[in-house]
Amino acid sequence: MFNLTRHYSIASLVCIIIAAAILGMVYRKLSVESLTRIAEDRNAALTHVFGNALGHRLTPLLKMGAGGRAPDPAGAEVAALRREVVSLMRDTSAVKVKIYTLQGLTVFSTEERQIGEDKRTNPGIHAAAQGELASELTHRNQFSAFDGVIESRDVISSYVPFVPPGGTRIEGVVEVYSDITPFLAEVKQTQWRIVATVAGVLSILYGLLFGIVRRADRIIRDQGAELKRSLARIEEDNQLLDQRVSERTRELQEVNRALEGEIAEREGAEEKLRLSAKVFDNTVEGVIITDAETTILAVNRAFTQVTGYREEEILGLTPQILKSGRHDATFYAEMWQSLKQSGKWIGEIWNKRKSGEIYPERLTIGVVRDPAGDVRHYVGVFSDISDIKRSQERLDFLAHHDLLTSLPNRLLFNDRLNQGIARARRNGRQLAVLFVDLDHFKNVNDTLGHDLGDELLKKVAGYLGAHVRKSDTLARIGGDEFILLLDDVEVPRYAGAVAEKILGLLSQTMTVSGYEIYVSASIGVSFFPADGEDVTTL
Repeated sequence: MFNLTRHYSIASLVCIIIAAAILGMVYRKLSVESLTRIAEDRNAALTHVFGNALGHRLTPLLKMGAGGRAPDPAGAEVAALRREVVSLMRDTSAVKVKIYTLQGLTVFSTEERQIGEDKRTNPGIHAAAQGELASELTHRNQFSAFDGVIESRDVISSYVPFVPPGGTRIEGVVEVYSDITPFLAEVKQTQWRIVATVAGVLSILYGLLFGIVRRADRIIRDQGAELKRSLARIEEDNQLLDQRVSERTRELQEVNRALEGEIAEREGAEEKLRLSAKVFDNTVEGVIITDAETTILAVNRAFTQVTGYREEEILGLTPQILKSGRHDATFYAEMWQSLKQSGKWIGEIWNKRKSGEIYPERLTIGVVRDPAGDVRHYVGVFSDISDIKRSQERLDFLAHHDLLTSLPNRLLFNDRLNQGIARARRNGRQLAVLFVDLDHFKNVNDTLGHDLGDELLKKVAGYLGAHVRKSDTLARIGGDEFILLLDDVEVPRYAGAVAEKILGLLSQTMTVSGYEIYVSASIGVSFFPADGEDVTTL
């Protein structure tokens, strides 16, 4: 007789192992792909910041390398650049930086012995030279980083085109190595937790269904035995009883089919119910479920962690309790229009926690309909993106400001100058641009060192910033050069007065790190529209 219990046990065990393994592998593959994309975007952003902050040091090295000559690894320029690179990248995931010419010559590396190496056959350099990003994930048993040799690390190396600040052409390639070992370790731990969770859930379900199947097997065996005994008795009776035996046999077969169908249906329902409950309560995203009138029916633990509302506090209320007041009626009208037309809405929204704190979140709302097409529920899934917003604001600040003085850089200054030109042209006014160059600043660096020179630049920036209008823009565009935009200048002599005031300020002796330093400056002035009507001319 067919042993239902034994076959079920073997088949179920194999399915549990295969399902857990497949889910673990799929999760790891998706996580690694997502991590690679994030690391590549982050390396590109770091390279942009790196170029804005250190472009004045990189350009001479690339020009030297373009002529076929590598810089001296022990030279002062390389040492100074390495210090600034290490300082700039210290609080990031970057562990190593290399810079190549478009011909593949290594003109800088935080590992000095690699300067001068010929990498012309490197496909990543060729791709970056064409304006494309190229990345590679590798495992290194040993790796030379900023702070020394590190062992057994997973590293993503990204080749990023380098365009100098204010330039339009690619002049070199920056290779940034990022250490993602902790992230891969977390992915591996999560992978094993998923495998263990799935295996545990399926094992519990396996145990329950094993009992049901075993009972069904006993029922079938008992019915088979009873059927045999009945047939034996019927065979001893006359021909009239044959018809009754046949009818009884058909009834038993129908009962067996109905029982097997009921078992299969119950197994599927129980499996879906358990899995759904587990996923709902353990997902890292916040989940909120309402009825058709938007009354809250259920929330998960992540919802409580993000909003501060416990489940018993929120049930029976509506999501309006989370409204921040930052969005107008048009925003919510468009949201409801999208839900009615497509059955979903995806976007960013500002909500309010129980504490009153306003925070941003990424929200997806889906509509659940019954077979008749009527709305039964709304399901919202959201993630707190406060950290992402702060990171974006920090990167935006670094991309538009000088790293040393925190003044606007050339990119932000040009943007404000364009805006000022547009306003002046529209209102029939004029504006002035003052170019301030510190005299003999190189002597300060040569005699007292770059660190003291940097402190002097910060002090000069503070002096100038304290004596200009809030409507004006003071920027540092590189080295010892500052530039000042005077908006809405009524008469040219006002710009001359400002220039004389700056010369007077800078002619005073400055005390920096215990040294008395005398600084003078040269100032050039141009006016819109008299001297030019665009950024380049002015």
